[in-house]
Amino acid sequence: MSITTHVQALTTALNAIDNHLASMLDHGVTPDQYKAIEPDLIALEHTINHHATIAAQTTALAERTNAAHTIGSTHLIDYLTTTFGLSKARAHHRINLAHSLYPIPKPNSGSGNGGNGGNPDGGPDGGDSGDDDSGDDDPDPEPNPDDGKPDDDDKPREPRISAEKHAIITDELARLNPNTTPSHEELRNQALSQAIWRTPEDLRTWLRHHVTTANKNNPNPITAMGRRHLSVGKPDADNMVRISGLVPAATAALITANTAPLTKRGNLVDTPAAEDMRTRGQRHADALHHIMEIYNHGIVTPARGGTASIIISMTTDDLDEINHGDHGDGSILNKLYPTNTGYSLNLAEIMNLIAAKYDFAVLLDGATGQPLNVNRMQRSANLTQRIALFASELVCSAPNCDRPQLECEVHHLDPWIRGGLTNLVNLTHQCFNHHPRNDDTRTGVNGKGFMDRDPVTGRVGHYPVGGEGPVFNRSAAADRSGGAWARRKHYGPPPEPPGPPDPPEPPGPGDEGRLF
Repeated sequence: MSITTHVQALTTALNAIDNHLASMLDHGVTPDQYKAIEPDLIALEHTINHHATIAAQTTALAERTNAAHTIGSTHLIDYLTTTFGLSKARAHHRINLAHSLYPIPKPNSGSGNGGNGGNPDGGPDGGDSGDDDSGDDDPDPEPNPDDGKPDDDDKPREPRISAEKHAIITDELARLNPNTTPSHEELRNQALSQAIWRTPEDLRTWLRHHVTTANKNNPNPITAMGRRHLSVGKPDADNMVRISGLVPAATAALITANTAPLTKRGNLVDTPAAEDMRTRGQRHADALHHIMEIYNHGIVTPARGGTASIIISMTTDDLDEINHGDHGDGSILNKLYPTNTGYSLNLAEIMNLIAAKYDFAVLLDGATGQPLNVNRMQRSANLTQRIALFASELVCSAPNCDRPQLECEVHHLDPWIRGGLTNLVNLTHQCFNHHPRNDDTRTGVNGKGFMDRDPVTGRVGHYPVGGEGPVFNRSAAADRSGGAWARRKHYGPPPEPPGPPDPPEPPGPGDEGRLF
């Protein structure tokens, strides 16, 4: 029986279960009625746990067949997010789980027992658990045959572990130093056995204790340093951003030493110390802002390329609205204007930047969204093209991408090497991920498409292999750009993207041969 038949039967069964449970909720349910179906719901939950290993198997298959090439990329994570609609975080988890459960057999290892989800001796040591660029230089191993054994699709298997528990095991083992006793493989097998009966919280506590113990017996400062990171999140509903990370003690000492003198009551505010009601955490946040502001002024030694710029985009209509004053509801002061950093600022924050006499404001035509003027407050004029480009696009122009300008490169639509000019009509933003996926030859090599302007609208879009296109960036970040704002105001909202496909029909006789 083909996988197609199984998938269609499973889809039909899940839809029927969904409809049955929804009907019970709509018409009322008694304790006895719930008690009658409780064993089935428990069995269903255990069955759904199969998805964790199936997802890992799918990821391993995609990696070993270089499926990312079908979307014009060399990165497995791009394939998972594009084809399966996963978030990057979930795609990372699947890649790590696939590497843990189904490691690629090493060439010339002399061992042929790496298939069927086994973990041959000398498997991963945990050092590659954070790899997210899978698929670049992977070998092309042949899967091991099952030694002529008959198909065991219906054979009972060992208890399945939920995706949540698999993720916990993968995350905790990522902190294990190499060459520990027990090894990564031994500790993973122990954790899988413990996961059968431990709760997720208890499993995390148990495994973290064993990882900590193993690391103490075999300390590795280099591995510890490899875990350092700093993450800046997305703005929340109040336009506040969460910053998190893990830094070495030396970095923490520098932060403490530099912020401590500024965190005393009365510092950095026009308020006497006795009247300063800021909390300790708020004073630290103000101190960090002050330090970064000093850096941006160029008081400290700049890094390569100089200190950064904050670029603000607004239209002529925005200026008219500001000049005519508030409407009494604070709407003008609360309105947010996009910047090249990926974070939007309100009018008060913008005025603070202008008072500091640095960075840029870009003025767009209210009707077309095209740049009219770039007001230079301090920087050199050779940045004006990039700034004007930011004002109309705001983010990477690839479909569904929300990477801000600071994470992008300027791409020539008509390649520079073929005589393309460096003028605004021939330029677009491409992030560091999507820029290498553009095929300047436009021959469809490795499944890559190309970026170009739509001859009808003049907007930059992606032309995938196969002749369809252009596909425009409809991400929420792109829809907040000056160009998108002007198009909505004067031409109405763009058409809605196509909806999801209809579920497959129940399997019919002879419906074989397709994978999905």
